[in-house]
Amino acid sequence: ELNVMIDDMATMVQTGDMMGMMEKYASPADKNRVSTRSPEQRAALQQSMQQMLADPAMQTVFAAEAQAMQSLKDQAPELNAAGDQATYHMAMPALTMPNGQNVPAQTQTVMFQKVEGQWYLKSQ
Repeated sequence: ELNVMIDDMATMVQTGDMMGMMEKYASPADKNRVSTRSPEQRAALQQSMQQMLADPAMQTVFAAEAQAMQSLKDQAPELNAAGDQATYHMAMPALTMPNGQNVPAQTQTVMFQKVEGQWYLKSQ
């Protein structure tokens, strides 16, 4: 289940479909926070994402994030005792952001929460 979700999320990151990823995989509580934004705010966010995706430097960032996310499939998640929370450690490569800022290689914690039989990306 989680590997299918990870594949889909990585594809969405690669294509810059962050809004789609949020709509599909954010927890119900997180979706409620996003849904309180006005249609104009959501459209502006989507337009901003499209502009970032058009930037070759951001395409490199999105590709690196997607590849790092794909690597999660090679890991066994750390499950909590109830089996409804999965934790992964995603190795992000060093990146140069479009503004020239260098971001060192780092490990990010990625968590998923199972709610009513469905896995969601858990906000931290």
